[in-house]
Amino acid sequence: MTKTSFLFGYAGKRKTEAQMNQVAGWNKLHPEVRRRALALMNACPYDLGFGNGYRTTAQQEWTNENSAGTTAGNSYHEATDFLGYALALDFLNYMPAIKWAVQHAAEYGFQTGTKWVTPERWHFQLVEVPASKRNYKPNLYPIKYFNLPGETAERKYYSPFPPAPLKPGDKSDRVRQLQAQLAAWSKNPGAIDGQYGARTRAAVEAGQREASRFDPGPYDGIYGARTKAAFDAYYKAKGWGYR
Repeated sequence: MTKTSFLFGYAGKRKTEAQMNQVAGWNKLHPEVRRRALALMNACPYDLGFGNGYRTTAQQEWTNENSAGTTAGNSYHEATDFLGYALALDFLNYMPAIKWAVQHAAEYGFQTGTKWVTPERWHFQLVEVPASKRNYKPNLYPIKYFNLPGETAERKYYSPFPPAPLKPGDKSDRVRQLQAQLAAWSKNPGAIDGQYGARTRAAVEAGQREASRFDPGPYDGIYGARTKAAFDAYYKAKGWGYR
């Protein structure tokens, strides 16, 4: 077994997004992970270290074949992620900072646990990604906007779906956006390549059926205005897409 290596960036309190972008691995995290993590770091009364995990493709393949397997965290790999982002991060296991961070994790939208602890780091994962689902493709979960401590502003819904219509045979960036969101919704559109093929059509049909209480049909895999409206209504009902 080739041991996973780790690169360490140091993140103290009162950091800005621009400063954190200079830390290796930070920009691989999903924007909502970065927002929550930055708020947690800035609230921590101690300097909190950010650990950047690194895996080669071969190391990740070994992990997938020989254990429960995970590409969660900010590991570099070639698996398909939620829009290419990771949904978890590691903080360095420094006391008393890490003790404070673990105690306050839930307030900032993270879950953690003793089974994720190593001598070097402590794993933090989004609360909406079930620990039981930390498998080879853990990032196929719609991410919610999490109200951080002190936030009172009313949240607004921003549709993650592209403008309609789109149909089989289309090839465009709008199709790519649709495919990425269908993948995030666990609808398996195949390669996120901007081509509206058979798998993308099947994924749209699966979404139509799941959102059927907002869509009377037909469920034909065609992404028209009716389908977009149904998808948005379904997401709103789930509380997804708000920020």
